[in-house]
Amino acid sequence: MREDIYKSSGKIVTDTLLTLATDEVQLPKVPNLQRTANRARQQLRPKHPTDLEFEIATAHQIPSDFLQRDIHHEGHRHLIFTSPLQLSFLSKSKIWFIDGTFKVVREPFVQLVSIHSYIKFGDCTKQVPLLFVVMSQRKTTDYTAVMGTIMELLPSNIMVEEIVVDFERALWSALHKSLPDVPVFGC
Repeated sequence: MREDIYKSSGKIVTDTLLTLATDEVQLPKVPNLQRTANRARQQLRPKHPTDLEFEIATAHQIPSDFLQRDIHHEGHRHLIFTSPLQLSFLSKSKIWFIDGTFKVVREPFVQLVSIHSYIKFGDCTKQVPLLFVVMSQRKTTDYTAVMGTIMELLPSNIMVEEIVVDFERALWSALHKSLPDVPVFGC
């Protein structure tokens, strides 16, 4: 339980109960055990930041090559997450789908932006997320700084031919500045 502080409590409880399963003993209910496990592990997890001046606890399940950049821009902070393999796929993708969501982040951050593309393996083609950005502000200058950093991270020969994005004016402006020759379409 202490070795993997982000492992699902349901998985921990189920795995443990399977080793103890017997008809001779009355075992506690699974939801009660899950709550107990979560309470015990809560103290082991890093606290959620309350402002932008925090140190990233990389020892807690973030692979060493997944946090690509920690951007400090005009008093705001943006974190770019992706693996080298995902960057390789993104650089070879012809269509990027960019989406922002607000419900999965907490203050001091305001948005999670993800870039997806289609990946083909054999006969199977799926749209998969390839890059994530946790942003503390959503102005054109912020998106421009993030897109500029993404362009630095990608190999020089990117193949993107079009970008599909929701109708957020600041993001559209940043895309036109960062990739002026790539058409941007609304979804």
